[in-house]
Amino acid sequence: KRSIREKSTWGENIVYEFLTQAMGVFEEHLGSDSKVQFNCIQLIVGALSAIKILDPENRDTLTTKTAQYSSKLLKRQDQARALALVAHVFWGEAENDPKD
Repeated sequence: KRSIREKSTWGENIVYEFLTQAMGVFEEHLGSDSKVQFNCIQLIVGALSAIKILDPENRDTLTTKTAQYSSKLLKRQDQARALALVAHVFWGEAENDPKD
């Protein structure tokens, strides 16, 4: 039998891989449709906000990548809205950090 920590790490690896694959699809297949890209960023941000199993380093990596995608949207308005959404993920991380 696996220990609780081993199960947690196994689950975290699956979640991290799933989100990494979703971001790969975002990069490769969404083209230049800014509305579709913005909607996908909303979904990624929602997932990052809801998933609590990721360790802080992996969460930070995925959140930073999402911020980079947000800054590359074609419309400035979409960039600003997407970056504001991503900022909430960073803010939520800081608020849940036990060090503070």
